[in-house]
Amino acid sequence: MKTALHSKSIRESIEPVSIPARVRNAMATDFGVAITGYLICAAAERMTLIGIVFGDNRGRFKNGHSIRTSVVMERKLIHGYVIVETLNSRYVICDWSPADHGPRFNGVHH
Repeated sequence: MKTALHSKSIRESIEPVSIPARVRNAMATDFGVAITGYLICAAAERMTLIGIVFGDNRGRFKNGHSIRTSVVMERKLIHGYVIVETLNSRYVICDWSPADHGPRFNGVHH
């Protein structure tokens, strides 16, 4: 008997991604501004960033998804974290990827 694989059954079989300690620490910090999400393994790519997102407050991305941000408009240092403002979002950079070792972008644009 053959079982058809559907994307829904594949998604349901993937275990949830746990939030790394460095992201949990950043989430517990009051930055005094609304934060859209938290990035690890962040890497600059032209005028955008790519990284692995956690805590997306708009529900667009699940924890552990790789994303490419829209154009970076501003960077600020708050409580030792780089806060990146894009056209419509604000991300906390929890850590940077070593040069040339950033995440592979899988096509989820925001």
